[in-house]
Amino acid sequence: MGNKQNLCTAISVVALSACGGGGGDGGGVAATAMDAYAVVQNVAPVISSASTYSVAENQTNVGIASATDADSSNLRFSLSGTDASALSINSATGVMTFNAAPDYETKNSYAVTLNVSDGALSAAKNITINITDSLADNTLACLTVIYPATPAASSSDSVMNYYSYSWQSIDFENLPICLNYYEATATIESPWKTYIQGIYDYSKYTLGQVVPVNAFILAEDRASISDAEALKFNTDFCTVIQAREDTDACVAGSDPFANRSAAGGVGYAQLPNGGDQQLFQDSLWGNDETTGSIKIIAHEYFHVHQNGLKFLIEDTGKFAIPKAWPGNDSTYDSASTPKYMPNWIEEGGAEFGGIIIGAKYVESASISGYDAVKMAEDHFDEAFNFFAADASLSLEDFNMGDNNGQNPGGQYSVGFAALMYLWNQDDANYQKIMIDYYANWAEAEALRAGYGWSDAFKNTFKKDGSPYEITTFYNDFNNWMRSGSKADLKATLKTKNQMIHADLIPTTENTPKNITIIAAPKVIDNGGVNKYFIDVVQQKSLVLKSGKTYTFNNPSGHPLVFSTTSDGTHSGGIYSSVSNYTDGVTKVSSTETTLSVTSTTPVTLYYYCSVHSGMGGKIKIIQ
Repeated sequence: MGNKQNLCTAISVVALSACGGGGGDGGGVAATAMDAYAVVQNVAPVISSASTYSVAENQTNVGIASATDADSSNLRFSLSGTDASALSINSATGVMTFNAAPDYETKNSYAVTLNVSDGALSAAKNITINITDSLADNTLACLTVIYPATPAASSSDSVMNYYSYSWQSIDFENLPICLNYYEATATIESPWKTYIQGIYDYSKYTLGQVVPVNAFILAEDRASISDAEALKFNTDFCTVIQAREDTDACVAGSDPFANRSAAGGVGYAQLPNGGDQQLFQDSLWGNDETTGSIKIIAHEYFHVHQNGLKFLIEDTGKFAIPKAWPGNDSTYDSASTPKYMPNWIEEGGAEFGGIIIGAKYVESASISGYDAVKMAEDHFDEAFNFFAADASLSLEDFNMGDNNGQNPGGQYSVGFAALMYLWNQDDANYQKIMIDYYANWAEAEALRAGYGWSDAFKNTFKKDGSPYEITTFYNDFNNWMRSGSKADLKATLKTKNQMIHADLIPTTENTPKNITIIAAPKVIDNGGVNKYFIDVVQQKSLVLKSGKTYTFNNPSGHPLVFSTTSDGTHSGGIYSSVSNYTDGVTKVSSTETTLSVTSTTPVTLYYYCSVHSGMGGKIKIIQ
């Protein structure tokens, strides 16, 4: 301000001197001085920034404020007003940022005043910053009825109605498995709340989770439940899981607690509101030995996994429900062919998955006494005895259950034995048993209504390189069950370590944002000495999702790197962008690395140790 006043004063003096000096040229000198005065006259800045900004929650960058000034390029920016303390602005560049990432659910609009000064004059403009909701960080409250009625299909074809549900936008880690406890007093036996949470978490981060889950857990003996507690249990279950039914009628028609046992799943009618689990203390941890109860809980979660996955079209992210199903439940219940999958696959598959997931979890939690091999042998013994006692018995007899009551529990034991036989034929079948068959069901059903159960089988499994017809598999399994002694056939079952370290790649996300890697001597001999272990699984495969950042914590002495080539530089590659992947990779320290996954991240990556060969595993990227 002072410099401009002095300059103006000096110009004025010059002008007066010229006028007072007389002479014929005075008028010309005065005009030149006035021109100079006009050039240096100060003009206020003009703000050109928008009056409204839109910022996604969890992001700090707002934008860049802009202004012009006819006689100055030395502008200074500042903020004032109601919410100015929540933001910062670079006084020279105008870059605006939030001091802490905004949360839409806490505050969705900010009002500030943008100020610009050239040192003498200033301008101000009120601006509003609107926060947009990112559904990825939303949560879903337990016992929430998301859809009290069947929502409208987003699209359809001649066979299927296709649906998108609001909870699909919830981040994988926030998609809930709600443990709803019912207990008049805190009678649940320690440490069972820890075990229950643990086996559900381990299942989720191994198999993935495609629907929200509400578990209804009676943490006292069924015979001891009060009328009030029983009413609350039944009302909650009927309200959430049977939302399409009349709640009062559902509660009135509920089975007596004494007749109930552990259960789980997700049917087409309840799909909009997610899956369910029912657990009862006296029929599990209050009665059965610890490890058997863990297997049963893993079995029930597997039912939600297999039945939720069968509805999902992975390519579109939509859930498919056959048009023929609603209103025809009784027809399907009395049918002689499966509605969606043979019962020996549904129950045998849940036993197969439950035993193996249980084995992995107890190993990670250091729980003693779990004998996965003994569980497998017990199932095989029962299946073998069924076939030995009936020369005409076939696996097909368990399509609809327990062979019309002639072989109680046969769908569990014979189904388990059949799937173990499949795994023995080809190690790749483990992935197909745990994931691919269920993931292929909806696509197969859409192509040939009523035959998804058998077509998905032949589309998933192979025999001698060709599609494996399920009728051929019936004969192969039947013949195998009668091909040798019980001891000889039982000797083909997998070992404990083969079960624990069996690897799979789900079609959906299965990895938390923080991954801990340890290094230890190999358990499964595939060369080398030490291996990376994640969740006690040797060289576990991971499924990551675009748009998220993952933190990997690796052991000292075994630096973690990524590559588009299996085992990276140890596979003969050179240290380049081809063999070592560095986009979005930040080395926080020698034992911590972050990977930001974007839409341009390769579909397949590999994590490995840059010092020692053969330690790492595979990463699958999904959008």
